Amino acid sequence: GLQWTTAEEDAAAESEESEQEDAGDRKKGSHKTRQKEAQRRREEAEIERRERALMNDSATPETPEDFERLLLAEPNSSLLWIQYMAFQLQLADIEAARRVAERALKTIQFREEEEKYNVWVALLNLEYKYGSQDSLQQTFQRATQFNNSKRIHMHMAEMYEKAKDVNAAEEMYKLMLKRFKYSKKVGGMSQQIDAAAD
Repeated sequence: GLQWTTAEEDAAAESEESEQEDAGDRKKGSHKTRQKEAQRRREEAEIERRERALMNDSATPETPEDFERLLLAEPNSSLLWIQYMAFQLQLADIEAARRVAERALKTIQFREEEEKYNVWVALLNLEYKYGSQDSLQQTFQRATQFNNSKRIHMHMAEMYEKAKDVNAAEEMYKLMLKRFKYSKKVGGMSQQIDAAAD
């Protein structure tokens, strides 16, 4: 018994062995491919879910990317900018919240005075709660330059009053009485302060 094979038979046998090995490799590769494909589908489904949720007005953005996407559609919305600031504060990133506020002030169109004012108020509140006295004063000075000065002063006085910071509120009211002595609104506040002191 010896079996003699021709070169063609040897080539056919090698080819068959090679195909079997390739098929085994494809099965392994296809398993990995199926896993990757399943992961990609899960990620796409999650993105689609978040986008649908964001299209619903009651949904709150969950990531910075969500906020950025919404702000592309509504760059003049102080509500969105302030929510983004609050999101950063929840992450305990005060600097990021400040950067968001500064971006908002640069991005919101100058005609949208009320929207800009809302961001200034949010920034003043942020500086009062998390900043230093110096950072609050610098922000206050800038806010009076870019907004109705009396309105900013009144906000500061109310902010101090709500925080039960009596000395700071009193100082602000005194400053307002000097700067806006002909204002009926400030005069009315003065009478309230005198009545409260008595």
